[in-house]
Amino acid sequence: MSTLIWNLRLALRRLLSRPALTLAAILCGALGIGLCTTIFSTFFAMILRPFPFASPDSIVALVAQNPKLGIERSDVSSLDYLELRRQAPASLQEIAGFTQTTFTFSGSVEPERLSGAAVSANLFTLLRINPTQGRSIHPEDDRVGASRVVLLSHEFWTRSFGADPQVINSTVQIDNLPHVVIGVMPAGFQYPNQQQAWVPLAPRLEANRPASRGVQVLARMSPEASLPKIRSDVEAIAAQMAEQYPETHANWQLKPLLLRDLFVSPGMRIMSMTMVGAAILVLLIACSNVANLFLAQAVSRRPEITMRAALGASPGRIISQLLTETLLVMIGGGLLGTGLAAVGIRALERLFPASNPIPYWMEFALDPAVLVFTAVVTVVAGIAAGLVPALDSAKLDLVSLVNAGGRGASSSRGRLRSSLVVVEVALSMVLLIGGALFVRSFFELQKETSGFDESDLTTLRIHLSGTQFGDSEFRIQKMHDLLQRIQLLPGVESAFASSTIPLAGGSSISAIEIAGQASSSTEKPRVYWTGVTPQYFETLRVPIERGRSFDETEGWNTLPVAVVNRRFIERFIPEGEALSQSLSLEQLDKPEDPLWFTIVGVVPDFKIQSLDRPAPAMVYLPYPFLANRTNGIVIRNRRESTSLLPQVREEVRATHPGIPVFDPATMQELRNRSLWQLQLVSRMFTIFGLIALVLATTGLYGILTFTMNQQRREIGIRMALGAQRRAMVAPVVRHGLRLVGSGLAIGLVLALLLTRVLSSFLYGISAVD
Repeated sequence: MSTLIWNLRLALRRLLSRPALTLAAILCGALGIGLCTTIFSTFFAMILRPFPFASPDSIVALVAQNPKLGIERSDVSSLDYLELRRQAPASLQEIAGFTQTTFTFSGSVEPERLSGAAVSANLFTLLRINPTQGRSIHPEDDRVGASRVVLLSHEFWTRSFGADPQVINSTVQIDNLPHVVIGVMPAGFQYPNQQQAWVPLAPRLEANRPASRGVQVLARMSPEASLPKIRSDVEAIAAQMAEQYPETHANWQLKPLLLRDLFVSPGMRIMSMTMVGAAILVLLIACSNVANLFLAQAVSRRPEITMRAALGASPGRIISQLLTETLLVMIGGGLLGTGLAAVGIRALERLFPASNPIPYWMEFALDPAVLVFTAVVTVVAGIAAGLVPALDSAKLDLVSLVNAGGRGASSSRGRLRSSLVVVEVALSMVLLIGGALFVRSFFELQKETSGFDESDLTTLRIHLSGTQFGDSEFRIQKMHDLLQRIQLLPGVESAFASSTIPLAGGSSISAIEIAGQASSSTEKPRVYWTGVTPQYFETLRVPIERGRSFDETEGWNTLPVAVVNRRFIERFIPEGEALSQSLSLEQLDKPEDPLWFTIVGVVPDFKIQSLDRPAPAMVYLPYPFLANRTNGIVIRNRRESTSLLPQVREEVRATHPGIPVFDPATMQELRNRSLWQLQLVSRMFTIFGLIALVLATTGLYGILTFTMNQQRREIGIRMALGAQRRAMVAPVVRHGLRLVGSGLAIGLVLALLLTRVLSSFLYGISAVD
């Protein structure tokens, strides 16, 4: 202990006697440790942080997949869920289900749309979560015909009811129907994804088609169960369902997933690990810089270290003293880096757009696990940065030092410092190339055209909730009236309604059959389709290539006509006349009586889901064939502005006062939303690359400056004897270029190897661009 205290006191004196070097080393360490801590906090939140449930590792999700259709993950059908509950394999203790939905809350001045879920009575029991106010959903609540009840999230309860406990057992309007508030969930709980209210599942299942796939299933594993055993059990149930319902369940399988895999895709996992790897590279560069600083300092400390060795200090004692100095520097860097990480985490959170909020269970914070990581990184970085200088300084040959005046040691240290700079440049090259690839991808995606005229378009969504909108004819009439009122507003050129807003998605997928083309009943191809009102293509300024669009009568009536895009023709009718050809979309509620549509027009391809996804084979039907409760409205203004929104809200209120208006955005904002992930990654890698470049440049400057200082006497003599300035400058420039050239060559090879991991995340370019 006394030795440690002596080392600390001596290290502090040495560091304080050289404030410039100490400050430079602390700043280098702070940059590397701060960046590592920031990125690890996001990695921990996404990949490692335990879910806020009891024993989350024993919870699995049961998903559907259909390899023949290329569907890797899908919700299960109501039939699947009920059969799983009925058979209840021994490998699963509890099985619960839920569907994500939206509610309209009518208790405030303006109707409000809420993210909600319909859940089975045992879902919260399975998660081991209990309300903090009132009670949970009981089995008697979760049945058809039971009184309507609702559970509220703590956030919604606080925001809309002022955290009033008297709200329990009161009645609120959800989807224009009275619901009794039975409880409030704990603060922060919003399962599965930002949900604000929960109602019983059974009535929703009763209203849905039995074979429609919209139920998500969770189960808790039995203590002795394993994933292979669970998979075997649920595959047997899936095979039984396929045999019993061949029209709707053929080729469909059931697969268990760990809860983490349900929320974190393989792509997200790879990208987060890549970001951590990039941050570690920056830390290595920072450590190299600190090591170089201490190697340079070791030259001036050579007489001191030589004297200590001559007086009997062992190499171990010398190494421990020098390591103590670098550890103190890195501890200072760690403390400063933690402060930088706190700022970085807040900045990183702000990069997530409001339209894609961070899931409630992903909390980016400097919690104990992250701080432990920071402490470990600080110690490891201190040892890594100090070990090379310490070992080099401890290798003292006193006789050779006296005879050679220390030139051999200086030469070896010079090679070591040069090697560290080469490493810094090489790692910087890897990060800069990675950043450049993402920036290039972002610019390529920005240049991507959507295929329609994006200017002067305002979009919004409305939700037609309540029993009065249960009748599709009533929904159609209300949408007809609303669009007519909107189109009469000053400044409106045209408008349409559809479940699909281009660049924001919303279309459906169904199996298709083309008249005269043979296809297996269990392996029909699938296409995207949507219902649209008249003026859909006119509002988007998409020309009709062949045939015509829907007229007013067809657009508002269930007349079996269709417009398809060019990709549909290339895929399904490559030869022959597309117009007047007939197609049928699978009707899950009556597969034995398909409805045939006649193609009346062909339009060019344009983006539907997002800019980075090509236009799929698409079928457009008259609006009544997909008159959903949630509809998108797109308005072409005479001048792009959101100033129309107050007027549109007034027209919605005049049509029906209980309809909420939400997600207003211009088309340019929707375009930016589709780019945010690539933009976030490109920004982060650019920051990594720039920090690495600054550190590497500083390291290069430091070694060249030190080399010049060591040769100051020699250069002075040579210039006094008549040497030209150019002759003095050229060797230094050549030395710097050799270091940079070596680093670039090594870095390029490393980048070519490592950036292949990023190829699946790039757009419009390759990993060797």
